[in-house]
Amino acid sequence: MLLWKAFRSSREEVRLEGNDSEVAVRTMRHGLVCRERSFPRHAVTDIRSVLFMAGGPAAAKRIELIVDGKAERVALCVEASAADAVVAQVRSALGP
Repeated sequence: MLLWKAFRSSREEVRLEGNDSEVAVRTMRHGLVCRERSFPRHAVTDIRSVLFMAGGPAAAKRIELIVDGKAERVALCVEASAADAVVAQVRSALGP
């Protein structure tokens, strides 16, 4: 199940995918996985967006998964409203 994806300017695509047993963060370039991090589903407790850059016309946020009490960065610079929408979507997919 694809939870979220974001495109970067360097032609990389970050995918946050999950199923009943794991949550994976995959960085893809030209359709091929160039980096992958996976976590047990029970270890992923939350997701959050943190203000990264407030200057300029639009604020940007960093998106992080909370895994066993530690923050794992998913995306570094995402438009604030898009980051908030991603957090809401993933939280609903993670469930209680």
